[in-house]
Amino acid sequence: MGTGAFTNEEIAYLRSLPAVARVSNGRIRYSEAFRRECMRRYHAGESPVRIFRDAGLDASLIGYKRIERCIARWRSMPDAPETVGGTDGGEPGATRTDGRLPKPFTPELNVRAGKRDLRDLLISQQVMLIEHLESEVERLRAEVGERSAK
Repeated sequence: MGTGAFTNEEIAYLRSLPAVARVSNGRIRYSEAFRRECMRRYHAGESPVRIFRDAGLDASLIGYKRIERCIARWRSMPDAPETVGGTDGGEPGATRTDGRLPKPFTPELNVRAGKRDLRDLLISQQVMLIEHLESEVERLRAEVGERSAK
């Protein structure tokens, strides 16, 4: 993300995320729902980088500075965290709130011929989703086991 501009492949990926309302070559506008959820989780003590990563917005793709600026801007808004406005902020894809999941796999994006390889990011997203779903299955099995033991 040296120049701040996204490739066409990156723009297509970002547009596919529920967290992103609009994206252009160098600018992201996030959905209102993501901004609210982001500030709720931030005020609950979660890391901004983790919140964005959970939404599919890995810092290796969009940049740490962009995440920092979003949080600073949204935090300074008078109506934060309930109704947050502004630009450069998204809606979580697989929000994880149980705190029991292991640290997600987050690969470095490989640079090939001057372009980042989004396949690594997509694999990371799928690994996180699988971890989330496995955790949910485990929780539901435990719940069913508790009910049948009664």
